[in-house]
Amino acid sequence: MANFVGDSADIQSKIDEVTKEIIGVGAQVQKTEAAVGEATQNRNAARATLRNIAKQLKRSDLSEQARAELVEEQQSCMADLKTAELDLERLSMKEAQLRKDKEQLRMKEEQLRKEKQDASAAGLGPGSASGAGDQHDMQWQEVMSPSRADQTAMQEGPHPMVVNWRPASNSTLPPELAFPAFGTFLDTLSKPPTQEDVLAAFKFCKMGSTLFPKESDLESAAQHYLAEHIGMCFEKVSVRPDRGRAQTDGAILIRDQDEAAAMHRLVALMEVKNVGGSGDSSFQGACYYGVFWGTRPGSPYKQSTCCPALLLEVVGPTLRVSALYWARTVVIRPLTSMMNLLWMADNEAYMLSVAQVLAATKAAVTELAAFYRQPPPARPPATPRGVALLPYPLLESNGRVRYSNAVPEPVGRFVYRADARRARRSTSSITSSGSEGAGTSTSCASSASDSSSERVVVRFARRYGADAHRAWAAAGLAPALHAVRPLAGGWLLLEMELLSKEAGWVNLAKLVVAAADAAVAAAAAAARDGASGGGATAAAAAAAAGGRDGASWAAADGAMPAVAALQRAVASVRAALDRAHAVQSAGRGRGPGRALVFAHGDMRPQNIMVRPQEGDGAGLGAGGGSDESSTADAGGGGGGGGGGYDVRFLDFEFAGAVGAARYPPFLNMDVAWPAGVEFNAPVLPEHDTALLSASIEQLWLRAASRSGGAPQPQPPPSRWLLQWRPQWQGAKTAAFAAAAAAAGAAAADGAGVEARDSGSAPSASRRGNRRRGQQQQRGLPPASSTANASVATRKPPDPAGQSSPANRSAPPGPPAAGDAGPAAAAGTGDRGRGRPRGRKGPQQQQGGPAAGGGMGGGDRGRGGRGPKPPACFCVRATAATAATAVPARALMGRLVARPLRAAVWL
Repeated sequence: MANFVGDSADIQSKIDEVTKEIIGVGAQVQKTEAAVGEATQNRNAARATLRNIAKQLKRSDLSEQARAELVEEQQSCMADLKTAELDLERLSMKEAQLRKDKEQLRMKEEQLRKEKQDASAAGLGPGSASGAGDQHDMQWQEVMSPSRADQTAMQEGPHPMVVNWRPASNSTLPPELAFPAFGTFLDTLSKPPTQEDVLAAFKFCKMGSTLFPKESDLESAAQHYLAEHIGMCFEKVSVRPDRGRAQTDGAILIRDQDEAAAMHRLVALMEVKNVGGSGDSSFQGACYYGVFWGTRPGSPYKQSTCCPALLLEVVGPTLRVSALYWARTVVIRPLTSMMNLLWMADNEAYMLSVAQVLAATKAAVTELAAFYRQPPPARPPATPRGVALLPYPLLESNGRVRYSNAVPEPVGRFVYRADARRARRSTSSITSSGSEGAGTSTSCASSASDSSSERVVVRFARRYGADAHRAWAAAGLAPALHAVRPLAGGWLLLEMELLSKEAGWVNLAKLVVAAADAAVAAAAAAARDGASGGGATAAAAAAAAGGRDGASWAAADGAMPAVAALQRAVASVRAALDRAHAVQSAGRGRGPGRALVFAHGDMRPQNIMVRPQEGDGAGLGAGGGSDESSTADAGGGGGGGGGGYDVRFLDFEFAGAVGAARYPPFLNMDVAWPAGVEFNAPVLPEHDTALLSASIEQLWLRAASRSGGAPQPQPPPSRWLLQWRPQWQGAKTAAFAAAAAAAGAAAADGAGVEARDSGSAPSASRRGNRRRGQQQQRGLPPASSTANASVATRKPPDPAGQSSPANRSAPPGPPAAGDAGPAAAAGTGDRGRGRPRGRKGPQQQQGGPAAGGGMGGGDRGRGGRGPKPPACFCVRATAATAATAVPARALMGRLVARPLRAAVWL
């Protein structure tokens, strides 16, 4: 242990030296930046003077003497400009080198900190129960001055010392789930303030409107008014029990008489900065909190609780309240925004919001003080590996002696498995209360005795379609929902049955991934054997693995067991979904025909569990399931022929009654949401059907890409593209007919014209003119003719499986040959550019799809271009040897020597 301490001290001394070097280099960078700015100004001034002299020299009324003086001044300015440019170049190179040196020093510092962490872990010894917590304790004990801590280094890395959601990956459990007092704070914000709160807001805003020459004056005033309202005094104390340094701007402590400083409990901190003060008040407050509890490892509250506290930041005329708690290290998250404390009598709503914040602060501080005045709770069992903190309802130490042995689910946010102990033997309703005593009566189907327990799933969510979940569970389409309990802060605790791997349940997403891997493996085996055309199975597997033309999983060979299992499971899921959409709520309607039906809103394979019906266990080698178990019979929807699957739908956060449920504001942009899904849009059954097909397709393509098959699918198309999609998939416009006619003419002529989005060959103009003359000599219709419009709009046959619902909802790709987009030009012009030029069509003038008269420079003098569409891509269309009328289907047939490239605008 002595060697470990020595090694840690040596590494810390090196870290301090590197930190000093970083500070010195940073100062040099700032000076160099200022010099670069000055040199830039000198250069710009010299250029402006030269421009002015050049203008004066152009005057015809200048005398010879004046002209000579201007020329002399011009030469002097040119010399000054050259000097300024040289100085600017030299300073810019110096600045770049300094920044590079600073980055190298930061990397060295990070490496040293990593070595120190490794040394700390080695010093703790293997199998230490406190592991990461003890490591962070030692790190906080080494922080001598919290106001001068390195903010960047303490927030970065795999094990940051301060968790504050910066960056977004640096996050953990929300404070409302860590301790109920934080939820009480948020609940109080939504309640009307009392007269006492309004008076406190008036005094506090009068203070905020006052100019304080010194920070200490603002600090004294803030402590006075807050103590007067809360009823507890702030005091300036040291956060370290062993030294007199590191004093806070104010703290509320709970301590017994003659109690050692190491046993003090922290209720609230205050960080005060006058206007123009240095440093981040939020980060500095977190550091004071970290030093306080990091130097008290023996405190029973530190060992058995999350050490909750509040941070009040008074920065000039503003106030912000944040939550602080300990989850193996410091966690800080704002509970309010930075609020103005200016007295604005004409804005009553804002003044009342200040009163609500003060009322919430008083309520939370009172609850925290009462908690710390009680004896410390019993030490809870060790948290699972990799989990910083469990939600307080799952911990016995927080008075919820209901769940034990809780572990997080591998998928989902705030979802856990736990053993639920029943209070009594009953099949009647159970009244579940939140932290404030508000109860919700929910049905409990358990008949367990007092000494027995059941493994369940516990989910925490802010919104949940409990009515839809119960209705579908009653129909055997969802796991049984045992309890719904409101918690402080707007959260819900949902207890439901567990669908376990041991019971045969598997997630549909696992079946999709397993089938995609099998298809890719079959395609790879066929390629290795050289069987390019040897059998339908290899061809189907190759097409499915590559995901070409949207064929994907629907075109995969059903002879492969994994693919066959997926196809049967999807058929069962679709049947079960149709049945679920027909389920009506019991006792919710207002007369005949007014019963409610429900939609799910997030019908992805990750939220679907399947199990082969009895007598059919094939295809479930994909792995274990997650989430919940079943009490209903096998009615989840059959696939027919004895090969069906039981189906259970999970995750009803978006679900609700059709016409009442709405989508939340922030949706996952990685999901291929159907058209019409957006913030506050109604959740509809057709969205479920479309999302099921599109998400299975998306997951298949991603799995095939990871296995070496299809390329990684692009992100979902924009809503603009979804709006235009029906027009370029089947619209019968003159532009499509002209494109097909041009393709036929080019094929008959044996010559191709290449039009790209970035230009073409220099001889494109001559080829275009020659081609138009040949067309007229042979009697072919001109490029802008619409005679073959009905022929050109005929599309090639859909590949196998493309007409399935999965592919109808899949994101659109580039159109096939003969399937030009809404802006396909009527012909290729002189310069062969990939942009539609020429006269605006009627749709272009209205902002619709461009159906211009030509592409290229042939019509440059006639009209404008029209509005430029947002995106462009090239489609390679191979024309067959054909005569005047060339069907669009024929474009997919025999190939000619020279292809035609047509630029298509979306």
